[in-house]
Amino acid sequence: MQETILKYATLFMMFLLLLVAGLGSYKIWKYEEKITALQNQLASTAKTIEVQQGLFEKLTLKVDDAKTLVDGNTVQGKNLLEQVRKEHATLLSVQNLALSIKDKVFSGTGSQTTVDKGRIKVEFNKDDGLFNASGFTLTAPPDGSDTSHFEVKLKQVKPLKLIASLDQDKDGTWKSKVSSNAPDVTVDIGVAGVNPYLLDKKWYEKLKVHLDLGVGNGVLGGAGASYQVGAFDFGPNIWGTTNAGVFYGLNFSWAPFKKDK
Repeated sequence: MQETILKYATLFMMFLLLLVAGLGSYKIWKYEEKITALQNQLASTAKTIEVQQGLFEKLTLKVDDAKTLVDGNTVQGKNLLEQVRKEHATLLSVQNLALSIKDKVFSGTGSQTTVDKGRIKVEFNKDDGLFNASGFTLTAPPDGSDTSHFEVKLKQVKPLKLIASLDQDKDGTWKSKVSSNAPDVTVDIGVAGVNPYLLDKKWYEKLKVHLDLGVGNGVLGGAGASYQVGAFDFGPNIWGTTNAGVFYGLNFSWAPFKKDK
């Protein structure tokens, strides 16, 4: 009789523990959902800022489907979505970038010559590291038989290199960063988002099965299972001994220094 009462009491305690863990997990989920909504609200109105020369940054949305951030009405958007579909892939992040060249003035001295009909021709060639501007100007002839003329050729002399990255702050906020090797280039980070849920464990990856073995005044053996919820693992357990029968109970563990992303 006493053994039966103990067994049901243990089962009742297990039920209460599961209930408390479930309610706790639900509250944590609702809290994280509210934090995500606030972070997304800030990210949706944020502007790209240049934190230092050539390094641009913007808050990033946290979404559960990054495809929604791709503009399917553009050619490049259609091509990207089509390729993702063909590969049966899932987008982890999307960053829409727009590059623009800052106003640049090329100045210097040119080579002046006099050509037909007394026209003056000035040839120039100037290199600023990223671009080269070359060409000439030609004045109108003194007799007015023609008009003035100019030609300018702008050539890129070195590749424009960009490094795009995503990082996460301690508070869980995601940021998009783009670094450029050209100080004359401005980067505007448009809609940017990341799907961090792809990095989460699947529910079955949180299941654990374990065995116990002890030797002392007899031999003890046990088996159990547990499920991970945040920094906690809990689940049912059963033990059998060579001299005291069978015991039922719970296993519970806590990882206080675990960092959930």
